[in-house]
Amino acid sequence: MEKRVYYVDKICRARFGEELKKLLVKKGITQKDFSSRIGLSRTIVGEYINGISFPSVENLEKICKDLGVSKEYFFGNCSIQYLDDKKTREIFGKRLRMYKKACGLTQKRLAEMCNINVNYISRFLNYKALPNAYQLQNIADALNKKPEEFFIDFKEDNDENLGLRLHNLLKEKNITQRDLKELTGLSTKTISKIVRGESQPALDTLMGISNAINENIDSLIGVQYNLIGGYYTKDEKNCFGKNLKKRLRQKKISIDRFAKTVGITRSALTKYICGLSSPKACNLKKIVVALEISADELLGNV
Repeated sequence: MEKRVYYVDKICRARFGEELKKLLVKKGITQKDFSSRIGLSRTIVGEYINGISFPSVENLEKICKDLGVSKEYFFGNCSIQYLDDKKTREIFGKRLRMYKKACGLTQKRLAEMCNINVNYISRFLNYKALPNAYQLQNIADALNKKPEEFFIDFKEDNDENLGLRLHNLLKEKNITQRDLKELTGLSTKTISKIVRGESQPALDTLMGISNAINENIDSLIGVQYNLIGGYYTKDEKNCFGKNLKKRLRQKKISIDRFAKTVGITRSALTKYICGLSSPKACNLKKIVVALEISADELLGNV
């Protein structure tokens, strides 16, 4: 049987008691009768109603079944549900590692900030387990993230999403595509293709765009680090191969092994390292995610 993990954010948890109380009044059911019907003590039901505690997945299902409503009745769109499987644990663990590293935190310090035992943090980071609802909220609060951000698969950030991010940034900064053309020297056709998700820009193009709109490359490719991004010049592209080689050496990873890990050919990686070519946005993202660093670090801005 599939095991699912059901998360509800803190605002909805606080609202749960109010909604439960209203529903019981509407149906003319007393707390005492309701407790007997679902097999829970009156004290526990009272704690749910008064917002002192929140029901487990099992008890929540009992409540919904008895009252003939779905979970969405209480939470609407502010609940998230995930299958507790190897893939989900890996996605969560990778995100947690990335945010932890970006904030410069040790496991012990992260555990203290989240008020979670360090052994649990270790299990999350090593894809051994998923946090419960309270642990997830504590982690999200400590790292200033939304709970759902920890479950976004890096593979979901495709060309179309890069274009959408650029579109939103241009709109936010009140920059038209015509303005961007003047600022970067790119053709209208090239910019339009990138925005529509029909083209994957090369590194020098990304740097030109990031300079023009005062935004770091991490924001454009969708890797969210809590680092202050710098501005990029074409000279910084020459640092990429040198820094990539240095990182691989520090981590004792061969080019062959890294190529298999990130899904980039050995030939392409060798060209990056030797400064013969630079990666496009999709490959840049694969590299920074695998090395758990920011694009800034590979470009020599950190």
